[in-house]
Amino acid sequence: MFNELKKDKDKYKVDEVEINLLGYILMRENKLDEAIEVFKKTPFGSRFIDIEVSKGGKILGGIETKVGGSRYLPLQRIKDIWLDLNTPGGYPVQLVRKAKILK
Repeated sequence: MFNELKKDKDKYKVDEVEINLLGYILMRENKLDEAIEVFKKTPFGSRFIDIEVSKGGKILGGIETKVGGSRYLPLQRIKDIWLDLNTPGGYPVQLVRKAKILK
């Protein structure tokens, strides 16, 4: 995956590449599988999970990534809570925030 990101980095905004690299590093270190921008349907509208984590084919949950001051919107939180309560075995979504470095 890392090589794919390096080749295609011009297709992504810098923040998206950093998010994907975070997923790659976390998963490689913990021998987990990951999928990027996974669509989920909720009664409150569509939800795209930044990084979905699984191990051995079992989905463990999702990671919502934020950079700098970008907000974790209330509607996103509602959808994430709904997914966790209505998915057999749960679907926890964890927030990971990266500080924006000012130049």
